[in-house]
Amino acid sequence: MQDEQSPPPPRTLILYTDFSCPFSYILKSVVERYIQTAAFPPEIEYQMFDLNGTIRTQDGHIDRTQDNPQENYSKRVQVSVDILSEQRAVFVNREPPTDIDSWPAQKIAYWIKREYPKIVFETFHDRVFTEMWRENRDISERSVLKDIIQKTGINGTKIDEILDDDDFGEEFRAYLRRIKQQIPRVSPTLVYQEQTICGAISISDVRRLVKFAKGHPADEKGLNLIPHYKLPQHHQ
Repeated sequence: MQDEQSPPPPRTLILYTDFSCPFSYILKSVVERYIQTAAFPPEIEYQMFDLNGTIRTQDGHIDRTQDNPQENYSKRVQVSVDILSEQRAVFVNREPPTDIDSWPAQKIAYWIKREYPKIVFETFHDRVFTEMWRENRDISERSVLKDIIQKTGINGTKIDEILDDDDFGEEFRAYLRRIKQQIPRVSPTLVYQEQTICGAISISDVRRLVKFAKGHPADEKGLNLIPHYKLPQHHQ
């Protein structure tokens, strides 16, 4: 039982996502819908996650020679995305870009999160996902990132400076290493207090995650978590 003198645990849903992961986009949309409809909505915090971290070189590039997806992997992922996007009522472009590296966009997002107010970061974060999964744009291209960052209200000339800054790149890599120590190697992952659930879950599952914690007066009493959805191997 929680000590009556202790402050209640923070009511913050932490969402770990990779811009290049369609399941991340679906879960982000679901979580935001939950926040908008919950009677006592918790805060939401977005954290970056490098889906390709295990095959990324020191200079930030992906070594595709280390990547060995199973046969018909892309087709199976698309089938899963089609099913889940329909179930979750989330539009996802039927012909998404393939093999796009989100590293540049993630690096810029991390910089904005560190240097700007939360609303600015969340605006950029949302625009990147939208441009990738609704507008079919290549978010690894600097011209696309400059367009997105300018729409966010930030000078686009900063893009080259940030992406070419090796010291900042190392700081970002250190951040991603800390993330790996905190959560399972899965994209996306949703954390509430000390409870974790992975995959493109439904809004009911998000609600149960909050209920399960039962650690705050505003949390509803509720049910146990359902088992995790199993993601395709490359997303685990």
